[in-house]
This record gives sequence, C-alpha cells and structure tokens, in this order.
Amino acid sequence: MPLSSVVQVLFRLSALNWLVSGLVQLALGPLENRSFSWIGLLVPAVLLGSGIIVWVFAPFVSRFVSRGCDQSLSLEGVSLRSLYSTAFVGIGLWFALSNFAQVFNWLHFSIAYSKISGIPSSGPGSFYHLSSAGLTFIAGIILVATARFWARKLTEGGERDAIANP
Repeated sequence: MPLSSVVQVLFRLSALNWLVSGLVQLALGPLENRSFSWIGLLVPAVLLGSGIIVWVFAPFVSRFVSRGCDQSLSLEGVSLRSLYSTAFVGIGLWFALSNFAQVFNWLHFSIAYSKISGIPSSGPGSFYHLSSAGLTFIAGIILVATARFWARKLTEGGERDAIANP
C-alpha cells in the first residue's frame, strides 16, 4: 500500500471531524443565540466548507505531500478498505467516548434539577450543550455501526481503477 493512501485516510479523518463539528454547530447555533447573526454562522460554515474541501482534495494533496517518497508500506494483509474501516471505527469511538461523559452529565443534571425544582432545566444554554454533545455522540455511534459500509463505498472506485490499470 503506498504511503499516499495512508496520508489520504488521515486527511479524510480530519475532514470528517470538521464536517461533524460544523454540522453540529450549524444545527445548534441558532438555539444558543436567540438573535440571528451572520457572524454566528461564519465559524460553522468555515468548518463545514473546510471539511468538504479537504475531503474532496485529499487524494491530490496526499499524492503531493508524499511525492518523492511514496514508497509502498509493507502492511501485509492490510487493504485500503480495512484501513478506512479501522479509521472510521476509531474516529467514531473517539466521537462517542469523548462526548459520553457530557451527555451523561447533562442528562443527570436535567433530571436532578427538574426533580428538585419541579421545572425543567432552565435556558437554551443547557439544551445547547446537551444537544451538541448528544449529536456528536450519536454521530460517533452511527459511524462505528456503518464503518464497513463507508469503507466499501470509498474503495470500490479505487479497486476498479487498480484492476483496469495494473
């Protein structure tokens, strides 16, 4: 497997992180600030746009970065599909595990606060933090569950190209 393939997977992992972060912020940003602001949409839009750009251009940039030293790595038994699958499971676990404590903490706080005060937890801020961590947690679980599917989708075209151009 060429080094550029490994670099491409790493670029796409970063892009996936930016895409999920941008989508979560874009979806929940208006809930945090009740007043609409174009500036409030700037950071999520930049994250989302950067993620899309890095995802699309990852093959070209990885070949450029590894030019002159794009040697084949001796990873016997490791295919590009298994590398993608492992990477998706890894980032999915990272999303899920890094947000599990926040989700659990905010759910516990909301339940405990509503039992003590008799009213639901106050303000959109607590909902924003819970839903932000919750959506990222759910995205991580979905990514772990669908890692093989996405790895297969990403490598099908490349395998056809390798067979057509040996």
